Amino acid sequence: QAVANPLGAVVNPASGIKSIKDIVERAKANPGQLNYGSFGIGNMTHLMGVLLSVAADIKMTHVPYRGQTPAITDVLSGQIPLAFTTTAGVTDLVESGKLNLLATFGGERDEQFPNTPTPTEFGYPSVVVVGWAGLFAPAGTPPHIVSRLHGGMVKALASPDVKDAILRQGSKAVSSSSPAEFER
Repeated sequence: QAVANPLGAVVNPASGIKSIKDIVERAKANPGQLNYGSFGIGNMTHLMGVLLSVAADIKMTHVPYRGQTPAITDVLSGQIPLAFTTTAGVTDLVESGKLNLLATFGGERDEQFPNTPTPTEFGYPSVVVVGWAGLFAPAGTPPHIVSRLHGGMVKALASPDVKDAILRQGSKAVSSSSPAEFER
């Protein structure tokens, strides 16, 4: 694994939703009436809503979009109150107050948003979703070649310039896993 991409839930400030608890309460009070946007059927942002629905025993209505931009545009305009998204794609909108970031979906609070809780903090420890990118080699690549590629990646990701470039894109360099850990 080379990169972790934090994911989160964002709302239009006018929605009145201020936390994961508010999502759950609203969905329980009006089953199926709370719409959430994602980047399309079956991707991570769709599954974030499914995981939260299962963990909290709620029913929300999934509204699939053809990517992040249309989903976020509809949250901004009030067409839907909520979207599950990458934090990279909404950082400026959150910082400017145009969107509220309710939660980040990692196992721990995201260092870029240290004041933003995780679903675990609201009692939903099974709702952990983190995007990632990694370096792959063809099946059967000799272990010494895999080890050499991994070593080069670790060295590159340790460079402050590379770390900063990845962070500016809203992701984090994470070269701590071994090839076997990443494969698992």
